[in-house]
Amino acid sequence: MVLLNAKNHKNGRRYTSDEMLLCLSIDKSSASAHRYLCSILPFPTPRRVRQLLTKFRWDCGVTETMKDCLKEAADRLTDELDQVFALMRVEVSLKLNVHYSAEKDKVIGEEDWGTNRTSKYADHALVFML
Repeated sequence: MVLLNAKNHKNGRRYTSDEMLLCLSIDKSSASAHRYLCSILPFPTPRRVRQLLTKFRWDCGVTETMKDCLKEAADRLTDELDQVFALMRVEVSLKLNVHYSAEKDKVIGEEDWGTNRTSKYADHALVFML
């Protein structure tokens, strides 16, 4: 990535999706480290990397897309050792932030259980990882 984009003007640089995801993980680990790397290497800017997050569809609850992805991943596992999983649960504290999303046509920041919504403010999120 560095060698291919070193000779290009900053507006002419191109990155693969894997390179963008790598830079996004660097940015989420340490934003200051990402800014520093951008100042000395031809990395995508923090703003450009964060725009990648807008392309993901974030929903509450267990979605059909999530079910399909898990099923496809399980079908590819043939080795018995690969079929060992860990289920983790994390509770995350959220800042109070309520706004209307015209794209989703709903108020974001209220309790959302995936199947039903309440008018209470969401101040915690329960995250499951497999």
